Amino acid sequence: FVYLRDNLLSTLEGVEILTRVKVLDLSFNDFKGPEFEPLENCKVLQFLSVAQNKLKSLSMASQPRLQVLAASKNRISTLKGFPYLPVLE
Repeated sequence: FVYLRDNLLSTLEGVEILTRVKVLDLSFNDFKGPEFEPLENCKVLQFLSVAQNKLKSLSMASQPRLQVLAASKNRISTLKGFPYLPVLE
């Protein structure tokens, strides 16, 4: 479980080492771009929160085990290219 909420993060540099993380909270940060592809190494991720950022779109790798995605309070205007999330609840 990794909680990085309420910081000034704007990139996911280094997140690729979190191969066993199940819960990742990136809410209340400064993410503007849609680039969440580095999460592709996080194959056991079950919960991801990117709420309360400045995202205009959400582009990320498919997550085979992601059950919960929180993306509220952003500026998302399109879900074009939304990843395959087979068990999203």
